[in-house]
Amino acid sequence: MKLAGCGEGSGAGAVRAMLRGLGGLCLAAGLWPGLASADGAQDLKSAISEQNRGNDALGILLYSSAIKDPNLPKPDLAIAYFNRAEAYLAEGEYDSAIADYDALLQLSPNDPEYYYSRGEAYRGKGDKDQAIADYTQAIKLDPRNAWAYCNRGNVYRTKGDYARAMADYNHAVELSPRDAGLYYNRGTAYKNMADDDHAIADYDIAIKLDPKHVLAYYNRGTSYRSKGDLDRAIADYSSALRLDPKISKGYYNRANAYWAKGKLDEALADYDQTVQLTPKDAWPYFNRAGVYMAKGNYERAMADYGHSLQLNPRNADAHVGLGTARFFLGDYGEAAQDFSDALNSQSDSLLASLGEAGSSAETDKQYRLIWRYVARARSGADGRTELQSGAESLHPEYWPYPIIAFFLGKTTQDQLMAAAKDPDPQQQRGHLCEAAAWLGESRLIANDAAGAAAQLQTARDQCPANFTEHQLAVAELRRMGAPGQ
Repeated sequence: MKLAGCGEGSGAGAVRAMLRGLGGLCLAAGLWPGLASADGAQDLKSAISEQNRGNDALGILLYSSAIKDPNLPKPDLAIAYFNRAEAYLAEGEYDSAIADYDALLQLSPNDPEYYYSRGEAYRGKGDKDQAIADYTQAIKLDPRNAWAYCNRGNVYRTKGDYARAMADYNHAVELSPRDAGLYYNRGTAYKNMADDDHAIADYDIAIKLDPKHVLAYYNRGTSYRSKGDLDRAIADYSSALRLDPKISKGYYNRANAYWAKGKLDEALADYDQTVQLTPKDAWPYFNRAGVYMAKGNYERAMADYGHSLQLNPRNADAHVGLGTARFFLGDYGEAAQDFSDALNSQSDSLLASLGEAGSSAETDKQYRLIWRYVARARSGADGRTELQSGAESLHPEYWPYPIIAFFLGKTTQDQLMAAAKDPDPQQQRGHLCEAAAWLGESRLIANDAAGAAAQLQTARDQCPANFTEHQLAVAELRRMGAPGQ
């Protein structure tokens, strides 16, 4: 019998225990000593057979027919209700499953397994408080049901009550210290609490107890990636994918880790796999486009940004990416429109694999205004009025506003470079390299190729490889035919 909930479980109910002992749903009617000989009995046999073949819908119909038989003995009626409830759970029909567990509790009011299973149905439905109540009653009737504690802990976790969740997980582990699934769930709670060290320790135990626990490898990889240990993250994602090659998130997150390490070809291969497995997900296309940008393949990047926008038209970052690719290809007018679309769209930068954590909406707006202005100017249009209007509500003390002020003629180059300085050496390096890139663009707008080349070479050499300004400098120098490009 399939268990709902954590993926592994244990229970004390007589019906479920007997069904487990007979091989779950692989149950021959003759093995049950009290099986009726009326039509309900035949329907019950057929229902079990159909459900065992995965045909839950037909199984539900046959169980329903068996339940209507007034001569069906009470033990057989319990089997029909219980298995129909399981089939309803498999179909996502939680209210119907709950109604069957209600009927079972009328037959056996003190069976802890029925409370546990009804708790599973309430949890699936999203009724957290009622799920907790049923798990609590199951624990009261069977204090050694480790999975009742575990799943109650899972519900507390989704409510953000980590203190109660951890108490339940700890109790579950004490009751069943050899159950890998319990450590996995507690590890996931630690992971949600951003306690990656404890999460990894629990995933270690889960994997030791069950070396084929796919999700333990996957989540441990995610915790390692959160800690910045990309090599171990990649190793764990790879282990998960060896066990189950169809985990699209395994390829996706391994691709993100490869990209962060600068292994662009490996990242592309994994994004390709992700796209094949989840062709309707916008994010693999979006991130793959970023890798193509880093490799200088702007045409392929445009195609992927376009596909991502078809699937998620409101992603401002995809509009920015598309505009950047077009800019690098010299299609400045279309690029300016893309940046306008970005300014009018909802930002979703947190899902970009290399996005800067904590970037504010105002900072995003400032960069997009800069890109749009330069695209307009490179196309031969005068975008200063548009830039001035967009910048009116911005805070001039925040970077990169000094770049906007420079383009508006409010400050000089020396004042821009002075504004780029920062007490944090890493921040200062980023600001200075960005300033060099946009000073290079100002020289190109003024038709000063030599001056532009000098600034762009500085930006290329000083900007980190994952900065868009680094890619901008590389693209412009390549277009100018500069040496080494």
